[in-house]
Amino acid sequence: MLDQVNARRAAPAICGGRRFGPAPALTVHPALRAAARDHSLDMASRNYFEHVTPEGRTVEQRAKATGFSVDATMGENIGAGRPTAVGAVEQWMASTHHCQNIMNPKYRHIGVGYAAREGSRYTHYWTLVFGG
Repeated sequence: MLDQVNARRAAPAICGGRRFGPAPALTVHPALRAAARDHSLDMASRNYFEHVTPEGRTVEQRAKATGFSVDATMGENIGAGRPTAVGAVEQWMASTHHCQNIMNPKYRHIGVGYAAREGSRYTHYWTLVFGG
């Protein structure tokens, strides 16, 4: 997934009519990775698909709980149903807000999460957590 996202950031993109130039490659941050993995697993295990958990925990709260120093430059992409990283990134690049998150040059770090659960609504659940 990191390779797919950084390949997209290496080239210009148009997200919902907004042009983005190439952006610096993202690096994996352990706390963001933990937050992303936990969220994907939670969605798969409890069969929901939302940015906010059923208890009301936001991406900022989840990232802070894993030790990330939360600031104003955070974002999250969630995806479901696609079994591969390539498919998930294609889905996000076709969505204005998700594409803008991927291309945002203010983001420097990323955490990637994936979980699969047969019998759940989407089977495959992806989370990207971005941080500045």
